[in-house]
Amino acid sequence: MINVAPDKPDSLHPLAEMWDGRLDDSDDFGDILTELEVCRWRGTAMPWSAHVRSPVPARLAKFEEGGVNWFDGVHPQDLERVQANIMDAARGHASPPFEYRMWTEQAEVIWVRHWWSKGTGSRAPYGRDQLNGVIQIIDERKSLEAECIKVGEWLQQRIGQELHDDVCQVLAGVSCMLERFGRETRAVIPQAVPALNELSSQVREGMIRARSLAHGLMPTHLIELGLPAALEELARQAAASWGLTVRTHLHGEFSRLPPEQGLHLYRIAQEAISNAAKHGKASKVELVLQRRGGEICLSIQDNGCGLPAPGAWAHGMGLHTMRYRAASMGATLAITRGPAGGTLITVNGRCAATPGSVQRHGA
Repeated sequence: MINVAPDKPDSLHPLAEMWDGRLDDSDDFGDILTELEVCRWRGTAMPWSAHVRSPVPARLAKFEEGGVNWFDGVHPQDLERVQANIMDAARGHASPPFEYRMWTEQAEVIWVRHWWSKGTGSRAPYGRDQLNGVIQIIDERKSLEAECIKVGEWLQQRIGQELHDDVCQVLAGVSCMLERFGRETRAVIPQAVPALNELSSQVREGMIRARSLAHGLMPTHLIELGLPAALEELARQAAASWGLTVRTHLHGEFSRLPPEQGLHLYRIAQEAISNAAKHGKASKVELVLQRRGGEICLSIQDNGCGLPAPGAWAHGMGLHTMRYRAASMGATLAITRGPAGGTLITVNGRCAATPGSVQRHGA
C-alpha cells in the first residue's frame, strides 16, 4: 500500500489516526462509525477497483468487498474528477478531502466526502498501488447547504424586487421634483441652480446604481434570455457599479443549459467579478464561457493585484459558496495566478443532463 502523506491538515480524517488493528474489532468503535456513517475505503487506480470495508453504512453496503465495484457507483458527472484525484494520490500527491456523488440502481444520489488515510505496508508493482481512504456520507450537510443557497437566492431576489419597485421609483420621483423645482427657481434664485443641478445628477446616479444592484440581485435576463445575455448584462453592471471593463467571450450553444446550472455559473462569475473589483483592485476582466459538446468551461481573468495570502481567502464565505456551486454541478473550480498576473478562476465540468437522460457508468 502507498503511504499517502496529506498535503493539508484536513486531508486526514480525525478517525483515521485511531484506525488500527486494536480498534478493528471494537464494538464501541464500530457503533461510532455507524452513527457517523463513516467507513474505510481501499482501492487501486490501475485497474480501477475499490470497495469499502466493514462496518459500512447500510446505504453503501453494496460496495463492500466482494460486492459492486466502487467506481461503478460514482455519478458519471463526477467520475472523471474522482479518478483524477485518485491518480494524483497514486503518484504520492494526495489532494485535500474531496466530495462527490454516488448513486444506486434506484437513482438515489448519495453525497460522500473522501479523505486519504496514512496507509502502511509494502508498495505493490507499478499500476497496482493500493490506496487507503475514509468515506463519510454527507447528505445531511449537503441538504443544508442546498437549502442555505436556496434561501439566499430567495432573499436576493426579494431585495432586488424591492429595490427595483420601491427604492428606484422613489428616487425617480425625487429626481423629477428636483428638476421641476430647479425650473421654477431659476429666475428667482439663480445662484441655487448649480447646486440643484448637482443634487439632481447625484439622485439620478443613485437611481442607476440602485437599478444595477437590483438586476444583480434578481438576474431577470438569466430567466428571460439565458446565460449569455445575463453575463453581458453583468458586464454592464460591473461598468456602472465599479467602472470595471469586462470583456465577454461566449462560444457555443447554451439554450438547453438547465436553469439551475446556468444560475450557478452566473453567481460564480458575479462573485469573481465582485472580488476582482473590491479586493483585487482590477480595472479589466476577461470572461470566457465556452461549450464543446458535453463539456462547459467558465473562466474569469482579472488584471488585479493577484491572490492574497492563503489565510486571507481560504475560508471566505464567497469562496466556499463558489466551491459549493461548482461541486453541486459535478464541476471543478480552480483559483490560480493568471499568466500575466492577476487572478484566474476556472470552472470545468459537464453540461448537466435533464432527468432521465443520464446513463450509469458501466451500464
